Amino acid sequence: SAPSCFDNHQNQGETEVDCGGPNCASCELKHLSPLRVGSIKYFGAGENQTVVTAEIQNPNPNYGAQSFSYSMDLFDKNNNLIKTLSGASFSYAGKIKYILEPANLNYKNIDQGKLTISDVVWKNKNEWSEPLIQVRNIQTELNEPVGNVKVKGFFTNNNSFPLREVRVIAFLTNKNNLDVTASQTVLENIGAYEEKSF
Repeated sequence: SAPSCFDNHQNQGETEVDCGGPNCASCELKHLSPLRVGSIKYFGAGENQTVVTAEIQNPNPNYGAQSFSYSMDLFDKNNNLIKTLSGASFSYAGKIKYILEPANLNYKNIDQGKLTISDVVWKNKNEWSEPLIQVRNIQTELNEPVGNVKVKGFFTNNNSFPLREVRVIAFLTNKNNLDVTASQTVLENIGAYEEKSF
């Protein structure tokens, strides 16, 4: 058969076996490390309401995951599947990404979670780079006597183009530096060089 990028031979000007050269995908792209799943945490958010967060690490300094699908399976102590949360997201080159999903169940019923990532579309950071943004003046306030906690601050879009949607995720920690809850707010249609409060 004719030489190809899938024949397990270094031919047709390839830099390595089946990669590089004028005809095949770059060897750097072929050797990318997969997205890594870090911690998965569950927090109570009211009666029969749970907030589930997951940390996803992109160890590749030159390639971002422009898009990927994820599926988060939650199991009880008997290893029975009790809930599946799914969605799509992205991760810039060399960055850590947090995903937050609400679930209609009691967090005390969850014993473990498993996150599966699929359909990753890689892009070189020169073609798809992280936008210039800033989060500043973050304040945490306790609203007495109710006991609710409010996190507020300012988000700045330092780009010459608008941002359609920005998700701000806040983790609240206790005195022992342990996460006790998490919350998310969505900012929409942030114009070029615009600042919005959250």
